[in-house]
Amino acid sequence: MGQHSGTYYVEGFDSLLDYMEFKEIRKAVTEKFIFVDPVLHAFEKALDMKQNIILTGPRGHGKSEISKMVLSLAFKGSPFILPFGQGTRPEQLFGSYDMNEWRDNSKLRYMTEEGFMAATAGAVFEELLDGNAQLLETLKDPIMRRELCNGNLCIKSDCPIVVGCTNYNLNEWAERDGFNSESYHAFLDRFAYRVKVEWPTYEAAAYQEMMQKQAVTGKWVKELAHTCEEFHKAGFTVTPRNCMIASRGYEKYGLEVFADFMGVPDGIFSGMKSNMRTLKVSMVVTETLDNANVKLAAAQKKFTLGQAATQEEVAQHLRIIREIQQTLSNLTISSDTTPRYKAVKEECDAVLRMGAEALLRTVK
Repeated sequence: MGQHSGTYYVEGFDSLLDYMEFKEIRKAVTEKFIFVDPVLHAFEKALDMKQNIILTGPRGHGKSEISKMVLSLAFKGSPFILPFGQGTRPEQLFGSYDMNEWRDNSKLRYMTEEGFMAATAGAVFEELLDGNAQLLETLKDPIMRRELCNGNLCIKSDCPIVVGCTNYNLNEWAERDGFNSESYHAFLDRFAYRVKVEWPTYEAAAYQEMMQKQAVTGKWVKELAHTCEEFHKAGFTVTPRNCMIASRGYEKYGLEVFADFMGVPDGIFSGMKSNMRTLKVSMVVTETLDNANVKLAAAQKKFTLGQAATQEEVAQHLRIIREIQQTLSNLTISSDTTPRYKAVKEECDAVLRMGAEALLRTVK
């Protein structure tokens, strides 16, 4: 693939956006979402080559929201959005029936200006594979050949790209009815790019970064992030979406916000309640150790041989280190934090020795 006049160029295709424009899209999306590099890489190619894309993965990880944002920025407009289900009807996709045409000429036609084919900013089909088989069959040509044909009458589609979103594993979905598997695989072939949207880790830092990017603030944010991590360790994953929902009431209700919440098993919730005190103590220890590391690094820089530190500056940092030692001695340490506690304590002792040598140098 080469570049041509500042735009990605592929033989036989018209690129939908230029390289610099996608850099701006990438920047905007990564300011709102985490772990989105794989999906943005796939979107870049799909837009470049004018190909459809389907996003898979567990629910609540932002598939629809990311898709809407990318298309809105790429085409500077609002994409066509439609949630699919067994009851989704063709006229919801293609536009309502033209009753005048039926009355005057006894021909059944769609008013396609109302449907996704008129969507110049693309289309996002949520829960796409929940649609009934007949509806999905009807979609094949309009999303691949970009035209809807009935006999010798064909209507061109202005929709540049279709994004499908689903929680299904694609192969499992296609093979669920053995006699229809070829037809289902043929439908999936209409989507050249397929990418899974998921988090590689459910540690507290990930939840905290997500909430920060979504402008959720408060002293309780770190506690909520650690609570979500502990739920995951206990066998129940709080999805990013559910974490955001819980954030609306966590300051008021604390852990109780998860009571009777989104399928949290009673046993796991009861276990979390009994472990909450331990979790809070562990958070205090972690935060204390983090602060100690920052202060030790600053002191070590001052104590390093060759640094022009005054006697007063060295003495000040020595007082800080002794305060850290006192704080460390007062901590209640769990098995989870013991290794790090020992490492920080050893670092503290080493920096204290450096400080004593630095103090001697200032006297000389």
